[in-house]
Amino acid sequence: MIDRKEKILKSLIKSRANWLNGKGPLSDVVVSSRIRCARNINNIHFTSRANKMELEKVFKIVQKVFNENTIFSHFNHLLLDKLSPLEIQFLTEKNLISRDFIQVNNSHRSCIFHREETLSIMINEEDHIRIQLLSAGLQLKKIWKQSMKSMMKLKKK
Repeated sequence: MIDRKEKILKSLIKSRANWLNGKGPLSDVVVSSRIRCARNINNIHFTSRANKMELEKVFKIVQKVFNENTIFSHFNHLLLDKLSPLEIQFLTEKNLISRDFIQVNNSHRSCIFHREETLSIMINEEDHIRIQLLSAGLQLKKIWKQSMKSMMKLKKK
């Protein structure tokens, strides 16, 4: 039987990210637009100085929001601690996590991403929460609004 991690990775191998479809505004000139926003949680050290308990607390806070909010029903969640270096490199090449995320050696690192690969949330990267949105063509205003909505959902919890 294939476990959840294997199923997610196999579907990623077969998929093509929606932001690469070439159908966005000015896509003949602009391949894609990307917005990245960072959030940190009050009274918890930045990830570079946080201890294991603080990193776990960040992880549990985000995990709770992810599990309790139906907006995330079309998202996948992978724990980087459970992935091989090759699998982590694959997520980087799919632009679901940043190259900096590979360098971070924290515990409780994870990536939550939309199945269309247009939105990903990195947990315990350089910041506690890093939200990234990608879209085909030149659509910065559109994805900025989407990123603000995503951050407000996290802030409410």
